[in-house]
Amino acid sequence: MTARRIRPMDIIVPEDDVFKNDLLSRRREIEVLSAMFTSLQKGPCVLAVDAPWGYGKTTFIELCNHQLKKEKYHVIKFNAWENDFTDNPLISLFAVFNRKIKSTIYDNRNKTSLNIKDVENYERIKNNLTNLSVYSERIITTRTIFTSISIGGMNMGIKSQTLKQLKNISSDYNTYIKLKDQFNETLKSFSSNLYENNLVKRPLIIIIDELDRCRPNYAIQFLEVIKHFFSVEHVIFILAINSSQLAHSIKAVYGQDFDAKGYLRRFFDINFKLPNKNRKTFIRNILDNQNITEYFNNHQNKEVEDTGIKFANVLDVLYSFLGSSDLSLRQTSCSIHYLGLVFASLDENQKPHILTTIVALIFRTFESELYHSFCQGQISDARAIEAIAAHPGIRVLQNKEEWYIFVAILILSYYEINNVDPDQCATKIDVEPVKNVVKRLLDQGKQHRLTIKELIGFRLSVNHIEMFVDINYP
Repeated sequence: MTARRIRPMDIIVPEDDVFKNDLLSRRREIEVLSAMFTSLQKGPCVLAVDAPWGYGKTTFIELCNHQLKKEKYHVIKFNAWENDFTDNPLISLFAVFNRKIKSTIYDNRNKTSLNIKDVENYERIKNNLTNLSVYSERIITTRTIFTSISIGGMNMGIKSQTLKQLKNISSDYNTYIKLKDQFNETLKSFSSNLYENNLVKRPLIIIIDELDRCRPNYAIQFLEVIKHFFSVEHVIFILAINSSQLAHSIKAVYGQDFDAKGYLRRFFDINFKLPNKNRKTFIRNILDNQNITEYFNNHQNKEVEDTGIKFANVLDVLYSFLGSSDLSLRQTSCSIHYLGLVFASLDENQKPHILTTIVALIFRTFESELYHSFCQGQISDARAIEAIAAHPGIRVLQNKEEWYIFVAILILSYYEINNVDPDQCATKIDVEPVKNVVKRLLDQGKQHRLTIKELIGFRLSVNHIEMFVDINYP
């Protein structure tokens, strides 16, 4: 098999079929948003796409970006986290806005995606954009001046120098407010011209991703910039956020008793909760996308022959553990992605140990530190099993066949690591269903004259896994 050279949770969006690689089946949600924007196109509107970390917000945003452009919306996409090094969201947002909207207007003047009716209207839009660029630069300069002036000496009484400084601050602040109003009016004219002069009337949509990953002060300032500078007709903001994380950022600035949720409600007109999709469908789509399903089909007969375990049960282990609610979609995606890399790295004559590789990767995903200690023989199988069993999403599995198989593989992996004779220890297993699986595996190994290392192959599977994953994975 071949592994795709993309990072987990990245998505390649074909222009001719936006949803071709949509592993989470987000088409319906994006169609709902598009219909909403049609009714809200006079704006202003700020919409939050809210979901926890690792639930596919960035993928959703990327699909939304491409689909809205396909529907003739004017879209600017901005990654807040990649630009928070400036310490000033005014600088980064204005710069990206000017650059990307210029590219949209100038590159598409004669293309159907813009549909400007005539040269006069085109020139009007271009002039608006020039003015926006000028005002934004002057705003940044003026704001920097009046916020950097030191009001020293106040504790020693008002002196002439202090009065002069106060007058400067007042003058610069008034200039700043005037420029802000001019920017607002020009942006309003600009967005209205874009809307009116497009044969398919569409608002300007600005998409902001990863704001909740920014430094607390920067994230708060960013929201303030949107509120004060971009709240005009025909402009819609879409912000991908984790509202819980953003609330923590706000409390880090204003104190733990501050009403962070109430504060956030000031900025968002609509809060769109991104639905948590069916995990099994998601996993199946990734397996297909990474060519792992094809690999399984080609090797499952040999796996069943070696282990004596039905391959449907092997898949149940993968689906049940990696589909657990304890994991984010990103963690699940990472695990399966690296599973594909492991199998892709094997030669045709190498035994894949599919079940053991799946169990080892699950162990690493849930308990990374214990996994490394286990691999070095520093903790017992009982300690490892106890830790994994403590996860809330795993508790529901503990009377099912996939749990017994998972535990049996870990026990035999422990025997392999520590060079213990499994026949001497199998009788010590208390849980009868687990003992039955262990016995079945050992009997199969004896039938094929396999050592515990050849039967389980835990060390070999771990070596293959560690070739691809990072120490902080996933």
